[in-house]
Amino acid sequence: MTVYAFDFDGVISDSAKGWAFFCREAWIKMGNRPISSKIIEKYRPYVKNAEESFGLLLLLSENARITRETVKEATSQKGKASEFVNLFLKEKNSMGKNKLAELYGPYKFMIPFLKSIDKPIYIVTNNKKEYILPTLKIYKLPINDGNILDISLSHDKKKQIAEICRREKITPEDIVFVEDSIDHLKDVISTKVQTYLASWGCVLKEDIKEAQRLGIKVLGKESISSILQEVEYFDIVDENDNVIGKASRNECHKKGLLHRASHILILNSEEKILFQKRSMEKDLYPGWWIDSAAGHLDSGEDYESAVHRELKEELGIDTNLVYLFSKRKRWEGDGKIDNEVIKVFGGKHNGPFNIEKSEVDFVKFLSLQEAIHLMKTDKVTPLTVEILKELKKNPTILKRLNLL
Repeated sequence: MTVYAFDFDGVISDSAKGWAFFCREAWIKMGNRPISSKIIEKYRPYVKNAEESFGLLLLLSENARITRETVKEATSQKGKASEFVNLFLKEKNSMGKNKLAELYGPYKFMIPFLKSIDKPIYIVTNNKKEYILPTLKIYKLPINDGNILDISLSHDKKKQIAEICRREKITPEDIVFVEDSIDHLKDVISTKVQTYLASWGCVLKEDIKEAQRLGIKVLGKESISSILQEVEYFDIVDENDNVIGKASRNECHKKGLLHRASHILILNSEEKILFQKRSMEKDLYPGWWIDSAAGHLDSGEDYESAVHRELKEELGIDTNLVYLFSKRKRWEGDGKIDNEVIKVFGGKHNGPFNIEKSEVDFVKFLSLQEAIHLMKTDKVTPLTVEILKELKKNPTILKRLNLL
């Protein structure tokens, strides 16, 4: 099961307006000359907490250069930051609920998006629940009060993610986590949660570059819906390959649910079989040898459609294929259980191949004898081993390709 977790400020809530308002009020109450809320709002991405808000206003009042480093330095040099924070929170606590919801209202594009999600939604925040509830109520956002994990639980996003796992009985890999703080995303990468940087929030260009370097996906307002499509679902089948349900990829591999896969053997004019070295980016068998192309069937997909899709995705080709035989496979390792019904197909092609580097490192044609020897000298995926054993036992299987 997939669960969605969102930060509130800067992801769901267009909070810069409210933050700038309270900054301005606290600054004035300290006896300083007013600074325009619009100017303060512009610099929200340079500030990480309420204390640094004081440093920012200090720099703005002096027309000084503003970077994250100068803001941090200005905050640490002055002793009035704590007074500013107390006034900031006092102003916020005295605000009526309707006005608070107006200042911390959601981004307009987030309202229909959140309402389109049919899975559990959590808010993980370093804010207080009492500041968030008015926005949820007034804008009728589909998030249960109990699913707001705020600072009363922890400031640590890892602990908040762990709490979601405990409640939903899932692993971090089942969680889609959207956050606008690159630091918070870096903190949770090790948990293997699915991380996304919300570029519309308090984000600078340097954050986007760092996210891309770390392999964190960057979301824009226009691409937010992609996180709904990127969760893969497989059909769950019984021992007779009849569909009895569906589950996410992570759930299938966590619980060992029986699902469908296909493998393809491509032969060249010399009757050698094409093998591929799997990409190190793959979640199963990274860097192992496998037959010509293989993959899971998406939910609702049939075997014929799947094998042609895999050829195009992994090898950049398409060709006529014939069904050869079926196999059952169950393999456990690296914390995963791969339990599959597999149909094996065959076809002919001499190349060239346009391989997808995220799927395949390189490909190589081998004779059946060379492939069998490879099993003794390198890592070969369990099902490919079974396929090679089947071909060794019944070499006439490949003669069916002469029908093409």
